[in-house]
Amino acid sequence: MRGQDGVLVRQLAGTPECAALLAAVARDAVELLTDPAARAALRQCEGDNCPIVYLDTSRGRRRRWCSSEVCGNRERVARHRRRVASRTKGAGARLAASARGAATSPRGAST
Repeated sequence: MRGQDGVLVRQLAGTPECAALLAAVARDAVELLTDPAARAALRQCEGDNCPIVYLDTSRGRRRRWCSSEVCGNRERVARHRRRVASRTKGAGARLAASARGAATSPRGAST
């Protein structure tokens, strides 16, 4: 049957039994895995330790995470923390270098 947007959708005729639900899932899995176009859109989430495989239906086919709100947010927070840590580490190194330079050169001496 066609949905309101014209896309073909499946509907169950009544309240399904467990076997009917498993059959529907198995049928959809077989269709997904045997369709070359759909199989090309399968992606594994790039989130750390995330085992989820999803169907990338984004416009540019550049989706990276199963969920932008969960795995994507974790990645953005980790990137921010790395950036802040490298800045503070770099600032600490500059301060230490300037302190070493001030300690080795006498004040008022021209170079």
